[in-house]
Amino acid sequence: MKITDKASTQSGSSYRFEGQHLLASYSACNPERLSDIDGLLDAFKKATVAAGATILSESHHIFPPQGLTALLLLSESHASLHTYPEHGSCFADLFTCGANCQPELFHMAMQDYLQPQQVQGKTILRNTDVSSL
Repeated sequence: MKITDKASTQSGSSYRFEGQHLLASYSACNPERLSDIDGLLDAFKKATVAAGATILSESHHIFPPQGLTALLLLSESHASLHTYPEHGSCFADLFTCGANCQPELFHMAMQDYLQPQQVQGKTILRNTDVSSL
C-alpha cells in the first residue's frame, strides 16, 4: 500500500506533511533523579518546551513504588516517558509534526537531568525515512 501526501493537494496549500520522531533509551541513570517523580515530571515538561513544543495537557500514572508513565499532549503531537527505576532505565519518545521543533534539545535536557551512563536513540524523519509497511 502506498501512502501519498494528500494534505497539500487537497487544500491547495504548500503545507509539507512531515514530522520528527525521537526515540531514546536512557540506561544506568542517576537513581535519585529517576525515582524523584516530581523532579522527573518537571524535567520532562521543561525538556519538551525546550524543544519548542507547546504542551496542551498532561497525564501520568505512578507504578508503586517509583515507576512512572507520563504523556504530554502537544500542539505538535505528543511526548511520552516510561521509567523502570528497578533497572535504572527509562524510555522517552517525542513526536512533533512540522519542522519547527528541535527534538535534539529535548534529548539534551533529558540527558542533563537523568545523567545516564548509556544512551541509545534515533530520530526518524516522518514522511521521508520511514520504510514501507
